[in-house]
Amino acid sequence: MHLFEYPWPELASDPTILGLLAETERGRGGWEAVSDGRAAPLSSMASDTRIMSTLASNAIEGIRTTPERGLAVAGGIAAPRTHDEREIAGYRDALTLVQENHGAMEPTPGLILQLHRDLYRRSGESIGGRFKDSDNVIAEVGPDGALSTRFKPVSASRTPDAVEELCRAWSAAHEDGGVSPLLLCGAFVLDFTCIHPFSDGNGRMSRILTQLLLLKDGYDAVLYSPLEAVIERRRPEYYDALQASSMGWHENASDPRPFLAFHLEALTECQQEARRRLEGRGGAPTSKGDRVVEFMAFHQGPFRKADILAALPDISEITVKRVLAQARRDGLLELLGSGRSSAYLWRGDAGRP
Repeated sequence: MHLFEYPWPELASDPTILGLLAETERGRGGWEAVSDGRAAPLSSMASDTRIMSTLASNAIEGIRTTPERGLAVAGGIAAPRTHDEREIAGYRDALTLVQENHGAMEPTPGLILQLHRDLYRRSGESIGGRFKDSDNVIAEVGPDGALSTRFKPVSASRTPDAVEELCRAWSAAHEDGGVSPLLLCGAFVLDFTCIHPFSDGNGRMSRILTQLLLLKDGYDAVLYSPLEAVIERRRPEYYDALQASSMGWHENASDPRPFLAFHLEALTECQQEARRRLEGRGGAPTSKGDRVVEFMAFHQGPFRKADILAALPDISEITVKRVLAQARRDGLLELLGSGRSSAYLWRGDAGRP
């Protein structure tokens, strides 16, 4: 039976892990240096990133829709029509809850069940917010198309206790402070994935929980560049790392280093991308109209007039309306919907990073 025990003495001197930790901390410092005082562009970046995170995390699991529908559904502009779109919308709901309330959240079995319920709230399925009631396996498809078992997770009867032990171990180690929170985050996600506590949605839940734990410890670049998109781009490495670190897991003989290394590399890449995106916007705009244009020009998903007003509270609604109208006349904006439900998509290229 697996024991949830942190830390691991062998990691304290592992040169690869120590080097990656140092690089990630440098990336955090670099991001904080460039993001200080950039509230307006950060607001639009956060909105875009939530959309991209939602679409990428679902795409990893083969959950997709058309590009335009994906942007609209993940952005909360359009109601979902298909089963996949309902799952996309559910992920957005759960991710939004974490991103907006992470400071008051602790990784507990109750919270994990709540987030899973939110993930499936729109799907109409009854599995949301319930641990699996039958044993499952993690399978892979071979070159000949045949399925084979890659890993056998914790049994259904043992799952509630395993999740409780996992959360308790993370909490104790986090409070003790003897282990880097980055390593604790990676370890928690690895163990959660090996437990595989749900009949469906485990991969997406693991990425929502990754965001929760990183945000709790101040690694907020994930709000401004989608970590999930990094994982999607490096999907084969992601699964290889999971497989390598899950071998011998039940017997407490597994090596967490492959997955922890991937975890740290992905976060560093996310930090670097967030910094590039922000630095690509140049200096601060000189006029209020320019600031509205900057907000719009760097949005990759739909936005409403209310989003601009919330991000730029010192700019009047009259100014925002004027800039919106001019941008539409110049062919830079596409109007989505009408009336109070209307939103916009930026179609101009000026100012793109």
